[in-house]
Amino acid sequence: MSNELFATDRLEFFVTCPLGLEPALVTELQSLIDRPLKHGSGGTGFHGTLEHFYKVYLWSRVANRIMIVLHRGRLREQRDLYQQVHDLPWEQHFTPAQNFMVRCTGKPEVVNNTHFAALLAKDAVVDRFRERSGERPSVVTDDPDYTITVHFGRNNCAVYLDMCGAGLHKRGYRAHSTEAPLRENIAAALLIMNDWPRIAAAGGGFLDPMCGSGTIVIEAALMAARIAPGLGRVRHSLTLWRGHDRECWEQALEAARSAGVAGRAAHGGALIAGDRERKALQAARDNAANAGVETLITFTAMDVSAGLPADVAQLTPGLLVTNPPYGKRLSVAADLQTLYYALGRMISALPGWRAAVLLEDGNLVRAMRLTPESLSEVKNGPITCQLASFEVAAEQQMLPDLETVAGTVDENAQAFVNRVRKNRKHLEKWARREGIGCYRVYDKDLPEFALAVDVYDTVAHGVWLHVQEYEAPKGVDPVKARLRLTAACDLLPEVFAIPKNQVVLKTRRRQTDAGQYERRYDSYDQRGGYIVVREGPGVLLANLSDYLDTGIFLDSRDIRAMIRQQAPAKRFLNLFCYTATASVQAALGGAAATTSVDMSNTYLEWARQNFLANDLPLTHHALLKADCLQWLAQQNAIAPAQRTRYDIILLDPPTVSRSKGMDSMLDVQRDHVQLIYDAMRLLADGGVLYFCTNYRRFKLDHEALLKFTITDISHRTLPQDFARNKKIHQCWQFVRKEQS
Repeated sequence: MSNELFATDRLEFFVTCPLGLEPALVTELQSLIDRPLKHGSGGTGFHGTLEHFYKVYLWSRVANRIMIVLHRGRLREQRDLYQQVHDLPWEQHFTPAQNFMVRCTGKPEVVNNTHFAALLAKDAVVDRFRERSGERPSVVTDDPDYTITVHFGRNNCAVYLDMCGAGLHKRGYRAHSTEAPLRENIAAALLIMNDWPRIAAAGGGFLDPMCGSGTIVIEAALMAARIAPGLGRVRHSLTLWRGHDRECWEQALEAARSAGVAGRAAHGGALIAGDRERKALQAARDNAANAGVETLITFTAMDVSAGLPADVAQLTPGLLVTNPPYGKRLSVAADLQTLYYALGRMISALPGWRAAVLLEDGNLVRAMRLTPESLSEVKNGPITCQLASFEVAAEQQMLPDLETVAGTVDENAQAFVNRVRKNRKHLEKWARREGIGCYRVYDKDLPEFALAVDVYDTVAHGVWLHVQEYEAPKGVDPVKARLRLTAACDLLPEVFAIPKNQVVLKTRRRQTDAGQYERRYDSYDQRGGYIVVREGPGVLLANLSDYLDTGIFLDSRDIRAMIRQQAPAKRFLNLFCYTATASVQAALGGAAATTSVDMSNTYLEWARQNFLANDLPLTHHALLKADCLQWLAQQNAIAPAQRTRYDIILLDPPTVSRSKGMDSMLDVQRDHVQLIYDAMRLLADGGVLYFCTNYRRFKLDHEALLKFTITDISHRTLPQDFARNKKIHQCWQFVRKEQS
């Protein structure tokens, strides 16, 4: 087909990019094409010719995709979407022998959902081809020739055609990847946002001291040598497009090749990539060879904690860009705070340089002890990161080494040791007398040591310590906080006369995405598996290293003991049972039957092991996998005379639950009234319900629960080892005012 229909300068294009990188894309496009740009979220639009299209395709380092805009229209009903897509001249773009896929984005109001909208649009395209030629193109989802995107606004839609094939970020050079690699276009954007094209043109140096598989330094080399990233792609799907202009395309290719030859000859700055992992360096070398830039880069073994290598210090001032490891996608044993402090020290030793660090946790910038010039939000896949950019002053003073900082920690370490010894002496005899095998010996008693230390005196494996580090408040120097943590973990084995590998350390750190605690270990121990500890007349299984919590909520110990005492011949219901420790104690107390409900297969298997460890047959003890909200609704749907009634009910829901297995999200503050009413409908005459929560800002809605007699038993159920922290949990006793 002739491409005359597309020989115009009014073709409309939209170039997409990751969220947060729009400024870098605009900067890049302004340098590539002399056209007005229409800025948007997730991309930039422009009107232009096929020559502009080919140039952006070959040269854009930031773009995900470049699409031609075929249609914009208003939608009043579902039929409008079908008709508007059907009316587009698809036969001018591809043939029935080719294939395509449809994807929908945005939030359609006139269509039920994006999946149904995609089916409507697909049918419209197929029907048009069938009506005009009697043939239809195939629909594929894996590497299609063309992707049709329908984007919905409130009551309108736009239709785009992407004929580029694979995403433009796929340059074709990355044969090897380390864990959690950075996308090529994100790496390029970091460089553009920190002025690397200008710095490179002036002969400035480049350094990535933690290069991983080399993506950042390779993109820096491609940019410095003026090598078009599109030249590395093996397949150019756009050449299949019926609007393709072969002559214009060949001219664009030749211009790109010539620019690369000239750029290589003109490039004079040094690029250095370092990493302490040998495998990472080899992967980076191989990828650089595939990209054709291995001769432009010096790869060297480098450990940030060892300071700035002498050869780097001699470079012409330039740019340092790096993407250090972070706990969410990499399970690292290294101390992140110490790592970032060392990185800050390295940057401070580069006066006159510019530096940029991609951080998963923006708070880590404080550990670097440098003030960023700017802090920008960048999406790295599903992770929202912060890009911290720095200008290093020519007279920048180097940060002191860690040994100097550590000198201020020692003076507080003895106070920590003294407090732990004092608490242990007070609690150890009490725990032995009460038959308690695990207890809290320290809980942020001193502000300088924000830790919780729990003792697990096992039946067969001696004493173990479970240490949880609370995230330091913003006013606390993070480097000192980490050094204090290291000091504490070195001292605790001496206090308890145990090996270091019997100390398990975890960090409780709030994530930004859902307020959930992240599982992370900086630990001396990674062994996994159960240990057995005593509680009252029985034993419970704990796991110190595989999960954030250990399987035993220590602050609920007195509640379990109270249930055990009340349990003889009673029927006990344990909702949100976790590892069913309360059910085990009820069974040990002589309960006629127990029912434990939870959504987690892991916890229910753990519960089963708890019963077996106490030689309690499961004949009269049910472990049910169910959403507690749904299970309660099902039980209450049974006629009152036929419902199973329970003499004791424990209702201890999580603060918030986003389990994929649940039909709806649970919020204990919002939902507690309904939960209590639903559970009370299963209570036998004369029975009692205990409602507990660890949500510190929780407020019981007394007015909505006037039907019941409520007694606050929080202080009565607070164990002695938690007396220093009276807000650890809240607990109420519920009974009916009138028997039903």
